[in-house]
Amino acid sequence: MLISTSRKPSQKTRKFCKNLARATGSSSVNRGKMNMRELLLKALELDEYNLAIVNEIKGNPSRISFYSNKGEILLTILIGVTLDNEKLNIAPSKRSG
Repeated sequence: MLISTSRKPSQKTRKFCKNLARATGSSSVNRGKMNMRELLLKALELDEYNLAIVNEIKGNPSRISFYSNKGEILLTILIGVTLDNEKLNIAPSKRSG
């Protein structure tokens, strides 16, 4: 799975994506100006077949949306995240999808 950020992510969101990718054995890229199509092509280029996009509220990761390789949304998870210097703490709050 390719894990990416929303556009213009905060440092906390970028760090969260890198830690999440490392914990799940996935790839991670910063989105920059890429649109959904470009993200899906990047995933295929990296031999990843699904995409997760981490969105934020007020600079903190708040939602992870999972997409199929065709761009169809599979699942959205609302999360609360605190990032310590050494630990990654994730508290799921609600699930939809």
